[in-house]
Amino acid sequence: MPGAVTIEGTLLSVLATLLSTDGKATFTNISRASTTEVGEHASRQVVSFEIANAAAVKIPPVELINQQLPAGIRVFRIVPVSSDFSARRTCEARTYEYLIPTYAFAPPPAATAYAYPDLDDDDMPMPDANRPRGGLFKTMKRGQSLARRQTMSRSSEALIVPDADAPPVPALPDVRTIKRPSPAYGASTAPASPRAKMEQLQIDNADGETHEDRGFVSRMFASFANAFRGKKAWPSGSDQLKAHLSATLQRSKSYPAPRGQDLRSAAKDAALEPELADDSIVGTLKRSLSRHRNFDPREFHSEVETRFFDPLDIPAPNSEQRASMRGYRMTKSQKEALRNIIALFNGTHNWHNYIPGASHDDSRCYIRILNLDLTDVEQHDGMEWIRFKVQAPAFARYQIRRMVALMIMVVRTNTPRSVIANSYGIAKIEIPEAPGFPLIFDEPHFNNYNVEALKKAAEPVNFGPSIEAVEAFRRDAIHNAIYAYERDAMEFDSWLRSLDNYSFLYTYFLNERGVISKPGNFVRQPDAKAATVAA
Repeated sequence: MPGAVTIEGTLLSVLATLLSTDGKATFTNISRASTTEVGEHASRQVVSFEIANAAAVKIPPVELINQQLPAGIRVFRIVPVSSDFSARRTCEARTYEYLIPTYAFAPPPAATAYAYPDLDDDDMPMPDANRPRGGLFKTMKRGQSLARRQTMSRSSEALIVPDADAPPVPALPDVRTIKRPSPAYGASTAPASPRAKMEQLQIDNADGETHEDRGFVSRMFASFANAFRGKKAWPSGSDQLKAHLSATLQRSKSYPAPRGQDLRSAAKDAALEPELADDSIVGTLKRSLSRHRNFDPREFHSEVETRFFDPLDIPAPNSEQRASMRGYRMTKSQKEALRNIIALFNGTHNWHNYIPGASHDDSRCYIRILNLDLTDVEQHDGMEWIRFKVQAPAFARYQIRRMVALMIMVVRTNTPRSVIANSYGIAKIEIPEAPGFPLIFDEPHFNNYNVEALKKAAEPVNFGPSIEAVEAFRRDAIHNAIYAYERDAMEFDSWLRSLDNYSFLYTYFLNERGVISKPGNFVRQPDAKAATVAA
C-alpha cells in the first residue's frame, strides 16, 4: 500500500541515512527472502540489494544501525554477496513457524453443524510404514490413479440400469479400498483378512465346491492343482474389477440408457470393454490418459440437495468463560490426532486446495515438504501452546495458514483424518486461513550458494555467528508478544466463532465420514421485498 510504513522501508531509510551524508543513497535490485503481511513476523529475514557507487560507500557496523531502528527491528549480520545473489531467487527452502493456543482445539458448541462424537486416534496410531513416502513422480502417479478410479466409478455407475427382469450380477467388493473399522464406533473384533473376504464370496472351483467347504490344506493343494491347469484359484483385484465391469457392460447393452444420460458417453464407456483385456504398458497408459482427460469434477457427486441456512449468533464469551478457555489443556487423543495429521502432511502432495485460485491439474501445485515439527505443549502465562514448523522449497505464508486452519478444524470437530489425504485429490474445498499474527517466517535456506561461497573463501549467508542473539530476539520480541496479545485479545476465539456461526458451509468436507462431496449448503439471503416494506 503506497505510503504505508513497512519494515523494509524503515530499514532502507536508516541505511540511506548512514551510508550518505545527504541521506539519498540509491538501492537497486532489492529482494527479500519472504514477504509478510500486517501482523505477521520474521525472525531470520534476509534482504539483498545493490548500492550505487558501492566502492565509495563504507558499510556501518551493525550496532550503529540497530541504534537507529525501532526495538522490533534488528540487524544481525551484513554479508557481501556475489552479483548474482538474490534473497528470493537464490533461496532454496523456507521454514515457517506457527504458534497455536491449544484452546483452539476445544470442541465446538453443540448447536453447530459439525459437532461430531469423539474419535480415538490413540487406538489406531499410524505406524511408520504407513506414513506417506515417495518423491514427486510417485505422488503424481498416485494423483493420476485417483482420477482414474473416480472416472471408472462414475462410468460404471452411470451404466447400471435397475430392472426386475435383468439377470442378477454378483456384486464384487472394491478390494482396492478395504478400510478398517474404528474401535471408537464399536468394532470390537479384528477386521477380516483379504483371504477371509475372498472366502465369503464363495467362488466356485473346478469341482463345484466353495472355498468355505475346504480346509487350509485342501485349499493349498487345490491352488497348486489349479495353477497346473492354468486356472487361478484366487482372482486378483484387477481380475475381479474386469469381471465386474465386463458383466455390467454386457447387461447395459441390452437396455436403453437411463433418462438424462448422454448416449455418446455410454457408447464411449462401452468401448472401454475391449481395453480391459489389454494388460500391456501401452494399454495401461491409454486407459490412464483417457480417463484422466474425460473426468469432469463438476459431474462428480452432481446429485446434491441444495439447502439454505441462517447463520448462528454465538455470543462472545464472558470473563469467566475466557478464563476457562485460557486454562484449557489438550487431551491425549487430540495430541495423537495432531501427530497423525502431521504424518499425512509430510511428503510430496498436490496442494491445490491450499493455494488460492489453483487447479488440481496444475503441476506447480505438487510440492514436497522437507521437514515438519510439532513441539510438545508449552505453558506461557497460564495458557497452553504448541509450535508448528514447516520447511518446504516453495511454500508461501497463506499455505501455512490454511494447513493450520484445516488441522484445527479437523481435530476440534472430530472429522476423520482421511479428509487431510482427500484434500490432495481432485475435489475442490475452500479452506479458510488461520489468523496471521502467530505466523513467523523463521529462516530462509541458501545451502547451494553457501557451498559455492565456501569454495571461494567467501562468507556464507546464514545466522551462525549471531544465533544466540537471534534466538533471544525471537523469544523476547516475537514469541512473548504473541503470547501476551492472544491472552488479552483472544483473537483465536473470534476466528473460531466466525467459523462456528457458518459451520453448515463446511460440512461438505468436515463430516463424520471424512469424505469430500459437492457443496450443498448455502447462506439464506434476506428477503429483499420484506426488507423494503419494513423500511
